[in-house]
Amino acid sequence: MDNWISVKDKLPDQPGDYIVATELMWSNDKHKVLCMEFEIVNIDGKEKKRWKWNGIKSPWLVSH
Repeated sequence: MDNWISVKDKLPDQPGDYIVATELMWSNDKHKVLCMEFEIVNIDGKEKKRWKWNGIKSPWLVSH
């Protein structure tokens, strides 16, 4: 995937909406492109970074 940044290398610095490439966890159908929300929250005093889609935790693995 040329010019895409792997989430293994870097996550967004700021919360917001991003165009991402995903991998379905239950299928070999790879790299769907979706708009997802990236959020940074504190849970029990620990910072958590996560992806949301349609207001819920993403059912896909974000790869890029």
